[in-house]
Amino acid sequence: MVEKLRVVIVEDEPLSRAELGNLLSHYPDIEVVGEASDAAEGWKQVGAHAPDLVFLDIRMEGETSGLDLARKINRMKVPPRLIFVTAYPEHSLVSHSYHPVHFLMKPLEDAKLGEALDWVRKDLTRPRSGAERTPGRIAISHQFEKRLNQNRQGPIARLSDRSHGTAYLLPEEIQYICTSREKPNKLEVHLVQGGALVDVPGSMEGFQETLKPHGFLRIHKSYIVNLRHVLSLRTRYGDTDEYEVDLRGSMKSLPVGRSYLASLREALQSALSTCEQQGIGY
Repeated sequence: MVEKLRVVIVEDEPLSRAELGNLLSHYPDIEVVGEASDAAEGWKQVGAHAPDLVFLDIRMEGETSGLDLARKINRMKVPPRLIFVTAYPEHSLVSHSYHPVHFLMKPLEDAKLGEALDWVRKDLTRPRSGAERTPGRIAISHQFEKRLNQNRQGPIARLSDRSHGTAYLLPEEIQYICTSREKPNKLEVHLVQGGALVDVPGSMEGFQETLKPHGFLRIHKSYIVNLRHVLSLRTRYGDTDEYEVDLRGSMKSLPVGRSYLASLREALQSALSTCEQQGIGY
């Protein structure tokens, strides 16, 4: 007999709630034990049924949002896994503090749902409690993944065949974020190991707010950098009025906007002072 995963659906749109329930009915190891149309009722359903997994709409009508409910769930002694569901691309950047196992965009696709359930099944093999969690990751939706491959002529960029993916990254895996030159309404997330996630929806302000606690700083209207990967701040060659930062282990330099220069200098000085106090190099 297949051991079933107990699921609660929290979704304020009746049609979306019914659609998700119908899709889940095709999986023999899934049992929907409760449904709710708002966060308050969702909290009651979670308490009543002790589910393994909660599908949670981020944006719902009412005094309490989906993220408010996620906070309460994560304070539980043994919290269920969370899958966030939303129709808003800007929500593809989700703070690690909510600990989602996966992230689904509306309209729901059966293949994407199956992928999310696979993540849950794997995650359930790792016991956790509210105090013992895997390191927080940030869910970033993207159109393509641009990787660097080596050939005889040197590194070349290649777009992967996988489209409309979701990457789950630790903040330290991100080197910098910038607006796309080809598509100004999209972003690029450049990775420490090379390559980038491109055609990323969302705003610089959203990334700035989420990543600031992890040592990231806005240095230009089009750039956010991971400060731990800044090697030096200098004037641009041949121009004493323009500044750039050089990145560690890279030939890449990023421009620094004049209005961001003072805050960057302050942040770098603070990091240097901390390293000196701890007796380590910066």
